[in-house]
Amino acid sequence: MVKTMHPLIASFALIFATALWGSSFAITQVVVTQMDLISGMFFRALIAVIILLILKPKSLSALNKPDLKNAITIGLFLGSGYLLQSWGLQYTTATVSGFIAGMFVVFTPLVAAVFFRERIPNITWIAILVALFGLGIMTLRGVGFGFGESITLVTALMWSLQITFLSRWGKSNIAWAMTTIQMIVVAVMSLVLAFVLGTFEFPNQNLWDKLIYLGAGAGALALLLQTWGQTHVSAVRAAIIFTLEPVWGAIFSVIIVSNVITLPIAIGGGLIILAMLVSEYGAYRARASVVSV
Repeated sequence: MVKTMHPLIASFALIFATALWGSSFAITQVVVTQMDLISGMFFRALIAVIILLILKPKSLSALNKPDLKNAITIGLFLGSGYLLQSWGLQYTTATVSGFIAGMFVVFTPLVAAVFFRERIPNITWIAILVALFGLGIMTLRGVGFGFGESITLVTALMWSLQITFLSRWGKSNIAWAMTTIQMIVVAVMSLVLAFVLGTFEFPNQNLWDKLIYLGAGAGALALLLQTWGQTHVSAVRAAIIFTLEPVWGAIFSVIIVSNVITLPIAIGGGLIILAMLVSEYGAYRARASVVSV
């Protein structure tokens, strides 16, 4: 009974994670206008680590050396994605950031092909072209594809690496420990970079509630749900669920920072979501054909 319930429970966990991630776009945009973005990322990750260690102080003892190495590698991808997204939000809106960051689902098959020699089906190439067309529409009126959008696109690549390797290396019995290590790596990366650049600063009193939410909710909880969920749900099913993230991002950006969803953003974003769904449908068909052989 437990095994049959796992996929359903995991799916709901991943849906909740996408809502937490989507809400973070607008809140992060508020934070980076009031303090150094790298310092903000450090405190966000530090809060996540503290919470994870308080709740399970002995969780790291479950990691062997290979698992620790894998968790650190995944954390490097995650940290790069977080820092790049925060940087990009200084030059673009939360709505555009949410949609472009969602391109990680399209990039994931490419990453899998490069590192694990997985063949890219024709339908995936179609999905990539549709996504690029959607990005083009988003740039036609009032949304130039500039520095912020380019940085956010690299964010999507970093997250595709994180998702791909987490799917390969993740284990449900060490999900908590892997989540903690990933957050420790993010904290160390942020702290070192802030001191190297000489930009480290403490948050003002008005930011602590936002940082606590980003650390506890969109950080520790969302990453834990993802790390655990991907061990019980197929990659195709998980990727389809992750396409909800930019939708949540647009919704929360309207609610929190009063961003306006223009027609080009709506159409372009819709095409990006369609591309992500087409990409994962192609992966589903490929796996189904292998099983039937």
